[in-house]
Amino acid sequence: MGKDISIIFLAILFLLVQVSQRDSLNELQSRMSYQESKLMEIRNEVEELKTKADDLRGHIQYLREQVEEIEPCQFEQFEATAYSHGCGTGDGYTATMTRPQEGRTIAVDPEVIPLGSDVWVEGWGWMVAEDTGGVIKGNIIDIFVDDVNQAWSWGRRDVNVYVRR
Repeated sequence: MGKDISIIFLAILFLLVQVSQRDSLNELQSRMSYQESKLMEIRNEVEELKTKADDLRGHIQYLREQVEEIEPCQFEQFEATAYSHGCGTGDGYTATMTRPQEGRTIAVDPEVIPLGSDVWVEGWGWMVAEDTGGVIKGNIIDIFVDDVNQAWSWGRRDVNVYVRR
């Protein structure tokens, strides 16, 4: 009977070791599965970061191109007046045969600023040299506005101007 108990005890011990090993194996597989899913998450994050980096590179290139467009500009101070349809005897067309638009059209001396030039006007932004005027000579620009009262209230002001040549 002592041998039977020893055999039973060894059998139980063997089963316990097997169960323990199986549980350890299951736990190990579970940990590996968890680590694989974490690794996959990290790989996905790396891919997203690569995509964002590519997007940023594209945006940086776009900004560089914008800076290159602005860098050749010449900065000057001009006297600015304003005009509208009610200020003169014009036919409603600019010297470049466009209809003047507030926020776009300025009159210039074409010997100073060539017609068609992009011009940044302080307080107004980018505008286009589309018109000329009888008294617009030298460093004077005339800003088109829709309302004659706005033109009169503008008066004469000194403004900083960048001309993209």
